[in-house]
Amino acid sequence: MWHTIARLLLSTLTAAFVVGCGGPSGSTDSTTTTDPTPTEGNITVAFAMTPASGYAPLTINLDASDTVSHTGRPVSSYAWSAVDESGNEVQTASGIITTMAFISPGTYTITLTASDDKARFGTGSQTIEVTERSSATPSPVQAVIAVSDGAEPLSVVLDASGSVASDGASVISYSWTITDSSGAIVEAAAGVTATVVFASEGTYTVTLEVADSAGNSDTAQRSVTVAYTGMLQASFSLTPSHGTVPFDIELDGSASQNNSIQINSYAWSLTDSGGTEVQAATGRLTTMAILTAGAYVVTLTVTDEYGRTAVAHRTLLAEDPVVVASTGN
Repeated sequence: MWHTIARLLLSTLTAAFVVGCGGPSGSTDSTTTTDPTPTEGNITVAFAMTPASGYAPLTINLDASDTVSHTGRPVSSYAWSAVDESGNEVQTASGIITTMAFISPGTYTITLTASDDKARFGTGSQTIEVTERSSATPSPVQAVIAVSDGAEPLSVVLDASGSVASDGASVISYSWTITDSSGAIVEAAAGVTATVVFASEGTYTVTLEVADSAGNSDTAQRSVTVAYTGMLQASFSLTPSHGTVPFDIELDGSASQNNSIQINSYAWSLTDSGGTEVQAATGRLTTMAILTAGAYVVTLTVTDEYGRTAVAHRTLLAEDPVVVASTGN
């Protein structure tokens, strides 16, 4: 029996060696690349659902901004699914931020599947109770905001059409207030929809207050993140770029750009061939006096109102005066 087992082990090892080496000739077997098989990976799914319950018809906001990928690849797909108590899928959606509307009362399960481009995924679920409104159950007024993030300049339509009035009443006013991260009001608007342009990057809070004809009111808040898409660039002119000492140079940083973001400071530095700073200045326009011959580097550093910086360099050559030797008679 031991001889039989030994022969089987030897046969298995030989087969593995032949496959691994591509056959006796040492040739390499061809391989076929297929799409990655979906596998549950290290993606932690978390999402906000507001409101978490309410009366039919009910519109909810879904926000998966807190979902985190630990796979080394960013989340590239957000797939939402809503199923009823019988397990029937009644609604789907996509995107990191979206909405769902429930017309019929019932208990629904909202599931988010977040995946990366290698088909690794994670899932998370929450339930929502949608209640039937009856004459014996007065409904409060509900404020609902639909809005999404984006890059500056971001134009968004604020939509409060999902808001509902209390029983027997109607919504009579919609008031919008937009504040920045410091709490300062940057814009206000009115109406069931309103168009707002966020010109600068930052995190803003959108507040909606609705009031109905029965004297009831409600507020809702959503945050909006506006990303920076501009490119801060330092650029300047140097006149002249060479000369005979002593001479003055004129520096002009007006060509520096930062889209709509303000450039707050212009810092100039003149260094010699050894890297030692010999002169400094500030301002968009300035001058420097060149007194000693040598090779120099002029550096401009611009800083915008958010503390971002950009740098540009130009070379400068300063020469001694040509001395003409006199000849005697």
